[in-house]
Amino acid sequence: YLPSAIGPVDEEEEQAEEGCLDLVPIEMKEKSSPGAKIPVTIITGYLGARKTILLNYI
Repeated sequence: YLPSAIGPVDEEEEQAEEGCLDLVPIEMKEKSSPGAKIPVTIITGYLGARKTILLNYI
């Protein structure tokens, strides 16, 4: 059983959440059209064909 907390538990945690800064700035771009294509690469192979090693190398 894991207790769930809806909000900050104590004052110190609440202050930590308020002081959180963005580490990487987010660039806001115009919304792309619904038909915009996203490049995808699919890597397939047999079990033990070293797919993970290829991904780690890249």
